[in-house]
Amino acid sequence: PEYAEAQNTILSLTTQVTDVTIIQTTKPHLPKLIEILSTLKKVTNLRLFNPPGMFLLSIEDIKKFVVHLPHLIELFIVDWRKPDKSEWLLWNMPNIFSRWSSQVDPCQNNTGYLSPKLEELTLKIGYITGPQFRFFAGPPHLPSTLQSVTLRLVHGLANTDLLDFLTHVSLTIKYLTILDCQLSRARDEEYAVDTVMPQMVRLTYLQLSGDIASDLTISRKSSQTVIPGSKIMLTYPSTAHFWNLSGALAVTGWESVILQWNPEDLPHPALVEAAKLRAFLTGIQFSSIVLTANI
Repeated sequence: PEYAEAQNTILSLTTQVTDVTIIQTTKPHLPKLIEILSTLKKVTNLRLFNPPGMFLLSIEDIKKFVVHLPHLIELFIVDWRKPDKSEWLLWNMPNIFSRWSSQVDPCQNNTGYLSPKLEELTLKIGYITGPQFRFFAGPPHLPSTLQSVTLRLVHGLANTDLLDFLTHVSLTIKYLTILDCQLSRARDEEYAVDTVMPQMVRLTYLQLSGDIASDLTISRKSSQTVIPGSKIMLTYPSTAHFWNLSGALAVTGWESVILQWNPEDLPHPALVEAAKLRAFLTGIQFSSIVLTANI
């Protein structure tokens, strides 16, 4: 409690601050913290962490004050409060709100939009709905400014939610990392990253883990717009969706392709050898690695 009180006091006295790191708070101090953060109009970099024993902010809490930070460029959030039972039921009522595709969110704070200047977004460890995630892509009526997006251990999203988000940021994003995130997907539904890859013309670095992409993520990176130093790293992809790996390497615009396989789901050796030969002939840096332990 003493720390939370001191944090609020210090923040209330630093109205000209541009770089803020918050170590979350306690429940009694939360309303005041949100009020204070809403007044820090010059903040460009905001980081929220959660040490043991502190009260977690929820995504809705965070939205209440970030909409008042017009110059925010970097937003970094590690761990946030899970929804209670009533919130969870509301967010997951099937079809009533068109499964979020219409961007209707019953829990959404409609007081404003996120800063139209945001360039870097990091979300780690937490549950988030599709509309909440879409909020962080920026105002729907303005072009996105996001250049870097990192998701790790983020749950609650569907493949369609990622598709909607990436579609909005496709023309500006340069760095995309999605690790240890479980995305629900219909059996016949194309991976979101595969679908949007042709539009992500500035994408320079892509790192994914799990079954969230296919060899189309490689082939749809146009060789007509090669970016020096571009790199794709896929960890534990499903081999069932990489049968045309050699063909993908023949047309890709990625300069470096790294595939890290699950030892329990390995591609056929002939497929890998054909891919290595194709990469050699086309001048692509290609690595196929079998991991021996979880990363």
